[in-house]
Amino acid sequence: MFVKKLIKWYLVLKVISGVLLIPIELDAEVISISFSERKLFIFKNEQRVEMKSYDIAVPKGNYYQLPLTGKLTEIQINPFWKPTESTKADYLEKKKVELPNIVSPGHLKNAMGKVKFIFNFDQPIKYPIRLHGTNDESSIGKRASRGCIRMKNNEGLEMAGILLDLAAEDIAKIRGFKRFDMKGKDIRITVW
Repeated sequence: MFVKKLIKWYLVLKVISGVLLIPIELDAEVISISFSERKLFIFKNEQRVEMKSYDIAVPKGNYYQLPLTGKLTEIQINPFWKPTESTKADYLEKKKVELPNIVSPGHLKNAMGKVKFIFNFDQPIKYPIRLHGTNDESSIGKRASRGCIRMKNNEGLEMAGILLDLAAEDIAKIRGFKRFDMKGKDIRITVW
């Protein structure tokens, strides 16, 4: 109850003042994503200290009603990519590339890159938003995606290591697909 009230006040203050307040939950991290700055921040809630920040690529259009809040539910290392029908049609039209229904990990056409973060948002959204690596790191810092948020592969692996309490080198050693269930942790996300 307290967290929901705090998030509500955060949203009100964000709209009124443009000030970013971080919801407080003991011993939990918050991933805060700023579309306007094209930056991702990881905060340690208890101390409200920025742990790390990364440059990201954001959607080209306004696909979502911002701000959004939610929780990290899963991290996938070397993920498969299941492009939507509209993504496959877009690739065919613009890039003259025919995508299969499933693109395997490590494949040059796999737009997920080396890591994918899956969220459960508190608000209903029409299409899922994923935070993931990329097969086009030149897009970082730009409005470039069809809805997801992209980051550099090595930085995504580093962030996965931080959130899983593992060394980035250990995460990078995972060759095949590996899924980490985050339901035991309370890592919140704010997208604004």
